[in-house]
Amino acid sequence: MRKPITRYFSLLFIIIALSNWAKAAPAYPYRPDVPNPAMKAILDELAALKARPIEKLTAAEARTQPGMVDAVSMYKKRKGLSLEPEAVAKVEDRFIQGPATLLPIRVYTPQGDGPHPVLVFFHGGGWVLGNLDAYDASARSLANAARALVISVNYRQAPEFKYPAAADDAFAAYQWTLANAGTLNGDPMRVAVGGESAGGNLAAVTALRARD
Repeated sequence: MRKPITRYFSLLFIIIALSNWAKAAPAYPYRPDVPNPAMKAILDELAALKARPIEKLTAAEARTQPGMVDAVSMYKKRKGLSLEPEAVAKVEDRFIQGPATLLPIRVYTPQGDGPHPVLVFFHGGGWVLGNLDAYDASARSLANAARALVISVNYRQAPEFKYPAAADDAFAAYQWTLANAGTLNGDPMRVAVGGESAGGNLAAVTALRARD
């Protein structure tokens, strides 16, 4: 009987990251002090929105000021690009029971009949910022590129909820997914975890707890 594939996610993301870096290297020689042209364009938009350095803000202030999503939207407007999100077969907002409270999740279903492999996804934001909306584009892209059911999790954040609240929520979401993936047209025997930035940390913690 196959086991969930949580222990393989880190290798997968390392391979993807190295592959993308190798493709970009000839066009953009490595300069840690200089962003590549595409990223610089977004950072310029962010600066134009007068976003302040987050280290000078309270958590509440940082959550309400313009962020990268706003900067990308402004860049698309200037270039005449569509602001419509990347299409997937289905998007559904739900709540699941966490260790201390209900947790919002967003389920992205790819095209195809299924049952689909499943990715439990944790957003970034330094355990303080970020939410389902801010990382909506990432989840949509992953659902299509991996042809996987993506479950994006809105875990509790600091400083209101201190460690290990976020880690406990992440593991609870993983356990819920194992128990309920089949009802979402997902394959409970093909479940991975992953995330961006702080979410990658939560994915690693979840994998270690699953192993143990």
